[in-house]
Amino acid sequence: MQRSGWLTMLAVLAGCQGLMTDFERGGDGSDADTDADTDTDSDTDTDTDTDADTDTDADTDTDSDTDTDSDTDSDTDSDSDSDSDTDVNLPPVPGDGGTITFDFVTGTSALVIWTMASDDHTATEDLQYRLYRSDGDDIQTLGDIENNGTLVMDWMSDLTGATVSGLDPAQDYWFNVVVRDGEGLMTAYESASVTTLPPIYVFPTTTMVGGVFLGSRTNGDAACQTLCNTSYSTALPCDNVRVLLSFGSPDIIAYLPDNYGVPTNRPITGPTRKIIADDWNDLMDGSLDITLGEAGILPVTGIWWSGSTFSGDLGLDSCQNWVSSLSTDHGITGSAISTGSGWIIDDSPVCSSLTTVYLCLAWETP
Repeated sequence: MQRSGWLTMLAVLAGCQGLMTDFERGGDGSDADTDADTDTDSDTDTDTDTDADTDTDADTDTDSDTDTDSDTDSDTDSDSDSDSDTDVNLPPVPGDGGTITFDFVTGTSALVIWTMASDDHTATEDLQYRLYRSDGDDIQTLGDIENNGTLVMDWMSDLTGATVSGLDPAQDYWFNVVVRDGEGLMTAYESASVTTLPPIYVFPTTTMVGGVFLGSRTNGDAACQTLCNTSYSTALPCDNVRVLLSFGSPDIIAYLPDNYGVPTNRPITGPTRKIIADDWNDLMDGSLDITLGEAGILPVTGIWWSGSTFSGDLGLDSCQNWVSSLSTDHGITGSAISTGSGWIIDDSPVCSSLTTVYLCLAWETP
C-alpha cells in the first residue's frame, strides 16, 4: 500500500480507540467534561460549607467563653463592693497611747493633761471627754471607772486638760479619762497617779510676853525650831521652821518666801492638816478658808502677835520691834475667831500681855 493509505488507516484506528475509552467512562467526550466540572464544583462547595461550619463553631465557642468569663468578673466585683460597703464602727483611739500627765501640782490642786483622741466617724473636735478620780489604782478599764471612779468633770468636747481642785495635801490620787464619739462608743485612757504637795504647817508657841526673848528673827526662829523638835516632831516636819512675824522691813511676813524660801504653792494648814489657805497668796489676800480656832492652831479665844497689816506688811505697832514688854508699848495681834483680815490684824494690846503667843511655820524641803 501506498504511504498515504497507511496514514488514513492509522487515523481511523485511533478514533475508534477514543470512542471505546469514552464509552467506558459513561458517555461521550463532551458529557464527561461536564461531569468532571460538576464534581469539581461540588467538592469545592462541600469544602466551603465545612469551613463555614468550623468558623461558626469557633465563633460560638469563643463568644460563650467570653460571656462566661465576663459573668465571673461581674460576680467578683459585686463581692468586692459588698465588703467595701460593710460599715464597722470602732471606738475612739486615745491620743499618745492614752498617756495622762500632770502640771501645776499644788497641795490642793493639779492640772490633768491628755492628748485628744481620734475616731473614724466623729471629728476630733467633736469627741467628748469625762475625767474621773480615785484614791487607789482601781480605775484602769471602763468597768473599773464605772464602779470605782469619782466623776470630777462631765462630758466636754475639744479639750486637752482640766484643773482639779479640792484635793488634800500630801495625798496620792489616780486619774483617768474616758473619750466618747458621736455613736456613743467609749474608750478609757491609761490611768495615772499624782501626789499633791505637802502643806506648810502652822503651830503656836507657848504663851509668852511680847519681846521677852525675841528682839530678832534669829531668836524667834530658834524658839520655833526648839518647840517643833520637842513637841511636834512626831506630827510635823521640822526640816524648815520660821516664826510668823513681821520685824523691820524688809523682814516681814509677806516676804518670807523671798527671804527664807517658804514655798508659795502649798496649802497652809494646822497641825491636823485642816486647810486655812490654799497657798501663800491665798494666805496674804486678807481672808482665810476657816478660822485659826477651827484649824486647831489656837484656842477659840486665842490671840497671836503678828505686827503686820492684813497683807503681811509691817504694822504700826510691834512692841518696839519685839524688844519691849512694857505696858506703854503696843503690838498688833490677830484673832482665832476671824476669817477676814482680823485673823492677822485685829487688835493692838499692850506688850506686857501674858496670853498672847507667836505662831510658827514648818514645812518639808521641796
